[in-house]
Amino acid sequence: HGAISCSGKSVRGEHFFNPLTQSYVTETERIWIQAETAAIADAFSTALMTMNSEQRLAFPSIING
Repeated sequence: HGAISCSGKSVRGEHFFNPLTQSYVTETERIWIQAETAAIADAFSTALMTMNSEQRLAFPSIING
């Protein structure tokens, strides 16, 4: 049981805006997340799109409990 979410740029282009850098995300093409619920998976896949590789490494243990 659980949910999977994918956030990316292939359908809507560069539409993820990072408020910390005040620019659109260009580094990451897509993110797939598996979580307990669809809401959590969607929230994390969107949030992780705005992070760089080093920042994303901190999240797997949080998502998988």
